Order: sequence, then structure tokens, then C-alpha cells
Amino acid sequence: MKYIKFTCSNGFCGCDETFYEKVEDNEDIDMIADEILQNDYGFAEPDGRFVGKWWDDEITDEEYDEYIENLSVNWEEISKEEYEENK
Repeated sequence: MKYIKFTCSNGFCGCDETFYEKVEDNEDIDMIADEILQNDYGFAEPDGRFVGKWWDDEITDEEYDEYIENLSVNWEEISKEEYEENK
């Protein structure tokens, strides 16, 4: 068993989110990281404020694609104690 801290970001200040997961030794951590980024990260879908527009302005396909390309997720193995403090 491993304890992993995942940090998702869209490159904007204040938009990082951290997730703590217990992962079996045989699980693909990169796949789990991608799933967290796509399904759990609160800023995975852009709105106008992330592409230089008003919040509710419609964005173009190019703006959407560029935003998605700039999303990132990093992970690091942590102690069981850190996991339990933050889960």
C-alpha cells in the first residue's frame, strides 16, 4: 500500500487542489493522477475568466484546447501519517 498526494493545477494562482489517496502497490499511479485531474479537479473545465474573457463568455475550441493542454497533475508518495492528517 502506498499513500499518494496528488496536486492538480491550471497555472492560475489560487486554483491548485490537492487530493490524498491510498493506492495499491500494483496500481498505475499516473493513470489515477489523470483520472483525478479529469474527474475531481474543480477547474478541469475552463470558463471565460481563464482565457481573458468574462466568466460567462463562450470560449472557442482553440481556447479550450490550449487551456486543457496547460492542466497538470503532480504526485508524490507521502507517509501514512500525512495521509491520515489530510484525508
